[in-house]
Formats: sequence, C-alpha cells, structure tokens
Amino acid sequence: MKSLLEIQQDVRALAHQIADLSHAVTGIESDLDDMRSAAQDTDIDYQAIRRLAKQIPFPEHPLSRLSDERTRLLYLKLLLSIANLDAGTDSAVNRLVFLQWLLLKACPDCELAELYRDSLRMEPELYGEFAEALPPDYRDYFFVDAFVTAGIAGCPNGEIIEYLADLGSVLAIEPERLQALSLTARLVLTQSIDALSAEDIRHCQRMLSAFTHYLDPALIKKASHAPRDLVIALPDSAVSDFRWTVKNYQTVQKGDLIASCLKKKKSEAPGNGPLSLFQTSFVREEIKASSSGRLFQFRDSSVTYGVISFETDNKDSIKEWVKTMRNTKADRRI
Repeated sequence: MKSLLEIQQDVRALAHQIADLSHAVTGIESDLDDMRSAAQDTDIDYQAIRRLAKQIPFPEHPLSRLSDERTRLLYLKLLLSIANLDAGTDSAVNRLVFLQWLLLKACPDCELAELYRDSLRMEPELYGEFAEALPPDYRDYFFVDAFVTAGIAGCPNGEIIEYLADLGSVLAIEPERLQALSLTARLVLTQSIDALSAEDIRHCQRMLSAFTHYLDPALIKKASHAPRDLVIALPDSAVSDFRWTVKNYQTVQKGDLIASCLKKKKSEAPGNGPLSLFQTSFVREEIKASSSGRLFQFRDSSVTYGVISFETDNKDSIKEWVKTMRNTKADRRI
C-alpha cells in the first residue's frame, strides 16, 4: 500500500500547480467526464459490501451530527467520486466498503447503489455549493475521509491524486494543513504511531483529538509523547560551563546549534606501571538539535534537560515524562 505520507507529498507537488479556483474547477470537470466514461456498477455486489461494512469497528462518525442532509449526501458523493476514478477494480470495491460504513452512520436510510449512480451525475457547480455549505470544522473530517478512502485499497492512481489536489483548492485547504490531514489519515489506517516519524507526528499532533471517532484515546496520548525528543540530559557532575545558545521555548531546526559545554575527559598521565596517574581535562563540545520543533529547557535533580517537541506541548507534562523515563531506567537496574 502506498503510504499516505507519499500521497501527501504527491498532493503538495500538485497543489502548487493549481493557479486559482477556476483551474481547479476545470480539473474537476475533466475528472467528472472520466468518471462517467469509466464507472460501471453492474458487477458490484452491494449486499456483500453492506455485510463487510458492518464489520468495520469504528462506532460513529461526526457526519451523522451534521443537520443538513443535502450537505451530508454531497459529502458522501464527493468521496464516492474517488472510487469512481478507479471503477471496475478491486480497489474501488474496497473503497466502497468503507464508504458504505460511512453511509450507514450518516444516512442509514440511503442506498449505496443509488448514491453511487448519483455521484456520476454530479455537475461542477455542486462542488462550489458543497464548499459554501460545509462547516469549517467538517473540512478536516472530509479530507481525512478522502485520504482514508484513497489509501485504504493500496496505491491510488494518478487521477485520484489530481482529484484530491483539486478538492484541496476548491475547499481552500492550505498545502501544509493538507499534509497534516494526510498524516492523520495514515495514522487512522495503520492505528500505530510506528507508521509515522516523530517529525510527522509533531506536524499532525494538534489535530488528533478531533478524530476520536477513529483514534483510541490511548493512541492519541501515546502520539502526544512520541514526538518528544530528549536531546540533552547532562548531570552537573559530568560537565561544566554549560551554555544554551538558543532561548527557552524557541523553535529550532534539525542541525541547529542549541548548546555547548565543557565535558570531562580523562587521559593517562606520562609514566608507566601501577603508579601511573590519570589527569582530567575539559573539552568544549557543541550540541546540535537532532530534530525540528520547539525546545523546552529545564533542570531537575542537578541535571540539565533539553526536549524538542511540538509547539503546543506542556512543560510540566514533559517534566513528568522525563521523570517517568528516569524512574523506569532505575527500576530496570534494580
């Protein structure tokens, strides 16, 4: 399966090529033509899809709380367009299973077969209507669902990538936010923070709490700790003349010089035999950021700490996290 990180990179590459809204609408018109010519639902077993959809474990979806039924149906039709762009394949059927689940949650009285056919008859003007009607907080839900739909069946084709880029332009989603939403969708698909780097988690961490319908609270909590990078833990006994070269809470980039200190270095004094002595010298050492993010500086128990984390992280929470790690290591030594 193509990773959603790769998908978002493709989308970002395409997004800068979309000069304005009219260009995006033109792209969508072309996508609609492709859907109409390619889509075939004669071989789709909707009863089997419905049975499989009921096995999806997610309990609910915020779309069910959206009061305007027409907007809910447009939401689903636009997602169905992703499956339409890959019609006649196993990938399309897999996507339909997920969208059938979403339909059961949001519009339980509607039939997927009918909605699928309606999605083929959508006019470009409906995209503008959808953009005006969809509440701002539902735009994030929509794009995570779009990325999940695209990635749930494996590698999406080029038309799907272009379609997602056009939708991002029509709904006025900034490329950076689109990237964070695609990373959130990747976490939804994998249900594991191991699928993302610490920097990726740092990029999307602030929005994860909005997706508790997909993400377990324990996973969200784990993700809040995952992007923390303990870059400095120096006891006073090991160093002297420690100096920060950046301010507390400052945003740093990977490779930036953040501190320096004199570290003790033992070397054998001239002479041989059992009476040879060791002499201690100090060497100035530079410390650079091993990742990008906000640097939190503090001292505890005669140790200087530096932790790089996401911008909205809490210093007291970080201190507790460091203490827990320190106590865990101590327990392992006992």
